[in-house]
Amino acid sequence: MMRHQAAGRRYLAGFVIVAAVAYLVATSVISAMAWRDTYPLWLVTNWFALGLVPSAAAIALGIRARSADSVGLCVLALVILVIALALWQLFVVSF
Repeated sequence: MMRHQAAGRRYLAGFVIVAAVAYLVATSVISAMAWRDTYPLWLVTNWFALGLVPSAAAIALGIRARSADSVGLCVLALVILVIALALWQLFVVSF
């Protein structure tokens, strides 16, 4: 049973890493699409603060969780991504 739990924790950590990379790609694409219509310094600042930093933190936590078999680090990384996504929707995306 312990081997199955360890495999599940590794899969969860892999999911966190993939979700962080997907979030970084999505924020980069949206920033590129909005480049002409938005003040560039505002957009770059938001992309850095709400796109790059949370993604890098989630990727680092996912890698650390994978090596340590830690569910807590995976949960923390997912919470960071959810908060960053909510702030990104609030401040940057205006559809």
